[in-house]
Amino acid sequence: MSISLETLIPEIQQKANFLHPDSILENFPNAPALQVGAFAKYEVQTDTIYLPEGIEKPYYYRLLFHELAHSLVHPSRLNLNSSGTFKSYPYVLEEITAELTAIILCAKTQQYAKNAIHHVNYINAWYKILARNRKKYAFSDLKKCVENAHERVLNIVNYTEINNFIYFN
Repeated sequence: MSISLETLIPEIQQKANFLHPDSILENFPNAPALQVGAFAKYEVQTDTIYLPEGIEKPYYYRLLFHELAHSLVHPSRLNLNSSGTFKSYPYVLEEITAELTAIILCAKTQQYAKNAIHHVNYINAWYKILARNRKKYAFSDLKKCVENAHERVLNIVNYTEINNFIYFN
């Protein structure tokens, strides 16, 4: 007997408890402020996430989750080092980690399908910079990003699952 992915996916989706995407930010303790901006970004000095208005929900959530991952660097949260300059090693790792966090949160909230190509392109662009500058260590650096993303997701989602029981059926 063979089991195909096509038959497993509906079964997994039926058994999974998906979080409502709005519950992620609503239940995040000490959440950063959310403002309209020309483009998506997180400002640590003001603890504010800026997102453009008028974008479709799946893309909005992808950007929100990415910037929410960046917000964990704030001293009131994980107090992570955010001193890297654009395209520097720490900056590249931070961007890859934030996008991996967004991927996991999009999957947990059923926002992944429309965002898949955007996730891949974003990570690929940053990974090329990483691989160019650290050829020998790029894969282990990527593994570190995955581990960091997992830690960030736990910090974000655990609050949501404990404090909120709004799930997709």
